[in-house]
Amino acid sequence: MNSVYDDKIEEVIASKLHEHQAAKIAAERKLEAAHKEMIDAEQAVEHWMFALEDYRRSHGLPPHPPSPSPVLEAEYSHMGPTELVQHWAEKHGGEVVVKELAKVAFNAGVSSSYRLASSAIYAILKRKNYVKVAPGHFKKPDYDNDQEAPIVVPSSRSNW
Repeated sequence: MNSVYDDKIEEVIASKLHEHQAAKIAAERKLEAAHKEMIDAEQAVEHWMFALEDYRRSHGLPPHPPSPSPVLEAEYSHMGPTELVQHWAEKHGGEVVVKELAKVAFNAGVSSSYRLASSAIYAILKRKNYVKVAPGHFKKPDYDNDQEAPIVVPSSRSNW
């Protein structure tokens, strides 16, 4: 009687093993197809990036800068212009690249236009005595990498 019972258990186990082996093979095939699709998509993106770079270069345009991340935009969306510049400088070693910060300010909805954001940032940098180290690139004059970041209280209204 043990033999019949043992045979049934072995049959159930073998059946389950076969079932899961088939599921594993099906999942591996799906994974291979998804991997191929991902590679194709990456190649298409690369192709179009090169096409964009060629177009911009042939028309004398600057290289296309990467878009700021949504997380970065959300971080700055509640700040006024002075707070935005101060916070940016503290997070970037005392350095402010106006083009990058203006893009973040505009994309975060802090400013109604890129040009307005750039103008406000330049005015703040001048008023706060930031040192110009290159065109559009400024350094906070008294910034020390070891100092603690100041507490910045976000403004509830936009000054842009």
